[in-house]
Amino acid sequence: MNNTANIEKVYNLVGHDLSLQDLSLEYGELLEANNISDLKKMNLTDLVKFISGSQYYQNVLNILARILVAKPHSADVERLISTSNILKSIDRQSLSVETENQFLYVHLNMPPLMSWDPRPAIVKWINTSDRRVRHTPKAKQQDWFKGIFEKASNLEKKRDLEDAHQSNKKKNCKIVLKMY
Repeated sequence: MNNTANIEKVYNLVGHDLSLQDLSLEYGELLEANNISDLKKMNLTDLVKFISGSQYYQNVLNILARILVAKPHSADVERLISTSNILKSIDRQSLSVETENQFLYVHLNMPPLMSWDPRPAIVKWINTSDRRVRHTPKAKQQDWFKGIFEKASNLEKKRDLEDAHQSNKKKNCKIVLKMY
């Protein structure tokens, strides 16, 4: 609890969802309290417990509670190192630093798989570049099939006859049209 504290910086870092005006008013009132010297001597946990008993300083309580909970722990670092060691197995030695960083970011920051909705990610991936639509004919229509199976060559002959018949119809139609 300091008179020269920059409330706006604290607000931007931890409490951007709260009202800045209410926060600075509550902090100013708290600094003018009769027992401010006792409050300044308290550690953060005790200060949060003390302020939670009051109904007047809810925004300050919110900020202090967030700071108390966000205290850094070595467990996060240990978890990161452990995941990195598992990731860099013999099969994955050639991963680039960028790929490893992306994997670790996803592993540590994303929600559990059950609560993740993949649709926005899929839409983004689809829209990132043009996708080639592959037209793959059925096996009976492919060249390799014709040389192996008699049925395919019979189908090809039948298709050729139909095509010839269609082209003859078109020629006859053109001849009739030219006559008129």
